[in-house]
Amino acid sequence: MQVEAIQSFLSGHDVFVSLPIGYGKSIIYAILPLIFDRIRGKQGSIIVCISPLTAIMMDQQTKFQNMGISAEFVGEGQRDPTAWRRVLNGEVQLVYISPEHIVCNPRYHHVLRSGTYKENLFGVVVDEAHCGNTWEDQFRTAYASLGDLRSIIPSDVNFMAVTATATHATFEIVKERLSLRNPIVS
Repeated sequence: MQVEAIQSFLSGHDVFVSLPIGYGKSIIYAILPLIFDRIRGKQGSIIVCISPLTAIMMDQQTKFQNMGISAEFVGEGQRDPTAWRRVLNGEVQLVYISPEHIVCNPRYHHVLRSGTYKENLFGVVVDEAHCGNTWEDQFRTAYASLGDLRSIIPSDVNFMAVTATATHATFEIVKERLSLRNPIVS
């Protein structure tokens, strides 16, 4: 199922991934920059991963850096003063950010509109995508606006929603809120 999700994404489709905990959902999107680098024959492909919790972002960053994948998180909790510069310059291939930072902070909109990101951004991933269904109305209202990112990023950039918790109703809500275009379900 991981290979199917990767192939669908590489074929230009939005993808909705619903796999059990521990099944390796994060590796699906973490290796995408490396695959895109190989396809286009140059370094610097970028995936932005929107994640609900700083602890998750920090854990994923460490995990993938230890595997040799350039990963960084930006926003609240970041203590490295050089992290922002590396992300802005396109030196980080897997960028983690919270829904609130990417939706509400114009600084991040500027990055997504920059020439570096227009040329090298190949995907936006929403990790724990079910949170858009369970939290949006009362707690994490930024989840409802994630689909608006489509107006900021190049039109050929695909979205991937990743979750371990998805009923058909959750899928329909996530599809609508993220403005997923005919997503392939894996």
